[in-house]
Amino acid sequence: MAANLPQTPLENVLSNNPSLNGVDRTVPDGLTDITKWFNVPTITNNNTTILTPGTGDNNSKADIIRLTQYDAFSNNVKLGVIWSKRDQTNQDEKNYVDINKRQTMSMWMFFGGYDNDSGTDTGDGMAFVLQNSSDTAFTTLPNKTFWGETLGVWGTETKVTDASSTLASRAIQNSWALEFDTYPNTSGDIGNNFDSVDNVGYVTNHIADNYPGDSASYVKCKLNTPIKLIHNHAIFKVANATHPDNFLTNDRWHHITMTWIPAADTGTGSPEINMKYNDKALDGTLTTPTINQNYPIDLSKFNLGTNDKLYWGFTGSTGNSTENNLVIFESIPAIVEADADSTMFDETSNRYIDSATTDDPYRNTVYDGDKVDINYNLTYKTGSQPWNNIEADIKLPSHIDYDNALITYTDKNNKTSTEDISELSGMTDNEVKHKLAQQLWKDNIVSAKITFSGTINNGSDVSDTSVATEHASFDGDDLQKDVMTKPFVIKHIPNIKLSADKTSLDAVLNQNVDLQGTVSYSDSSTVSSSDFEVHSRVNNADEMSIDSMTSNPFTFTVPADQLKIGKNTVVLYVENKKTHKTSNEITYTINVATSLQLTVAKNSHFRTVQAYPVKRLIKRANDWTIKVIDTRAKGSKWQLSAESTPVNNKWQGGIVYLNTPKSTTQSLTDTPVTIASGTKADSETTDVTSDWTDDDGILMDETGLAKAGTYNSTMSWTVIDSTSN
Repeated sequence: MAANLPQTPLENVLSNNPSLNGVDRTVPDGLTDITKWFNVPTITNNNTTILTPGTGDNNSKADIIRLTQYDAFSNNVKLGVIWSKRDQTNQDEKNYVDINKRQTMSMWMFFGGYDNDSGTDTGDGMAFVLQNSSDTAFTTLPNKTFWGETLGVWGTETKVTDASSTLASRAIQNSWALEFDTYPNTSGDIGNNFDSVDNVGYVTNHIADNYPGDSASYVKCKLNTPIKLIHNHAIFKVANATHPDNFLTNDRWHHITMTWIPAADTGTGSPEINMKYNDKALDGTLTTPTINQNYPIDLSKFNLGTNDKLYWGFTGSTGNSTENNLVIFESIPAIVEADADSTMFDETSNRYIDSATTDDPYRNTVYDGDKVDINYNLTYKTGSQPWNNIEADIKLPSHIDYDNALITYTDKNNKTSTEDISELSGMTDNEVKHKLAQQLWKDNIVSAKITFSGTINNGSDVSDTSVATEHASFDGDDLQKDVMTKPFVIKHIPNIKLSADKTSLDAVLNQNVDLQGTVSYSDSSTVSSSDFEVHSRVNNADEMSIDSMTSNPFTFTVPADQLKIGKNTVVLYVENKKTHKTSNEITYTINVATSLQLTVAKNSHFRTVQAYPVKRLIKRANDWTIKVIDTRAKGSKWQLSAESTPVNNKWQGGIVYLNTPKSTTQSLTDTPVTIASGTKADSETTDVTSDWTDDDGILMDETGLAKAGTYNSTMSWTVIDSTSN
């Protein structure tokens, strides 16, 4: 047993004085009006009292449940119990754990004690209990001498011959309990032997779980010896706690979060309870839990049948040793279950800021001048009540010049609305307090995104600057949530400059356009092109495209199909893939004109023929391409002419054009001849040869004997706008 040092009187614990005798006695925030959701059973010696704000010793703003009270001058045993109202008539006020849904129960707990390593005489602790019995359930004891070690949930002995099954029958049936035990029941006597744990020895505080109504939870090691309690997942010492042995009874409030994880989400086929102990400080800042433990749950122990909902609550008891066992509820899952988190988005580099990793050591970095958003995301999940009257108290990260604050609400149909936060302009010490105008509710507005936009400002520093995490609280009528921002580093590295000699270009439709850019560092250090990627946005596209940078200067090709007639804008910037630092943006202007173009084969042939006869028109081979491409307005007219040079090697005759409908043959030798014309309709392309047969169009005229060999001529093609003709 620990030293018999006095514990803090209840009036001091609940004084809400931030400095009472050198100790912070601030009472944590929590829910009020909890009698709507919880029942205090009328049973003998129930010491449970709900202390509402301003009544008794309660000087806080929260309802405080006192399960048992420290009494330095009395050895009267006390017990305490409080249960959720699972089965009451009003559906909107039912309070339970739904085994098929993720459910979060958070609360503050106080176990009394003394703030030193040796602790003091305390007893006996509390148990968090899930059960399927009733909202008046409690341990049954024929002899009330041994209430202490039961914690109001376990069964215990009245005589040394009692069997394990007898103890199980006296416990709360159909239940699972997680005990926060503050008294070492190790005397070896009846009713004082549960904690005689092998190989552990004397233990002051411990946390463990089991099923109180299951005889397998109790074991008799030898005949005519008291029974021991099997401590599943036992924690007897917390190395990273202020006082490793009396980590419960250190005369301080402890924040606990219990999360029911349904079987569908565990991957094991069975549900689990996750318990985080000491995961929040009195000022609401989230901390690394000193305990983070998962407890597998056997649903068969609850004998649910077709039911899928459990009572939840707390039991406690004392023997000759007593303590202040206090609970402040912070969230009730059946009433409101909601998520809250914070993200930081770098608009300049188009990425979220998060913890650095081995693969991405710069993942937590930003740079002076970056445009960033600090986001707080509130999402309603389930519950019987709306999350109403949400008071936001937000401490924003430093080294950001904030210029805008906006709340974006999204309803169940994905329709959005917005609300300005006018308090931004008058904030001091980067703190903003604002009451949300809308409640969050599954049948209406389901989420709120609170965004503070600004610019990173590292001041006059020329070195890296670490910016710490900051706390924000969102306190509503039936739920309180705390959020921490991501810590980040303002990295000092040379600025990246993107430059271009030419940012305005002319082009024609259906042609790719090459843009040139050069990357440099502000300190003139060498640029490695493989470290960079090029980000582009053509004509205000929704997303930037990303391409590799393979050389410096680099060429970025804009595909023809992304360009339209008239003015086009292309925004480019580069990003260092390792550091995520980005360059300035350059906007290129590409003016695409309408055009009249001609596509012809580079080399075309006439058919190979014998030397005789000598007077004839030689037909074309199958490699002639003559296409007019007109991207002008509908109704525009064009005219195509052709001209040839004399055929070499003393060829008798020349290249001619035969217009079959008119039965006219025109020589093209050194004379341009109109061979086609048209009017722009729906199609942009006209195949001039499509209407020609083998016997008309452009042919080769032979008028005299020619020697065997190859003959050549050069063709000239001209297409003109003939709209005004």
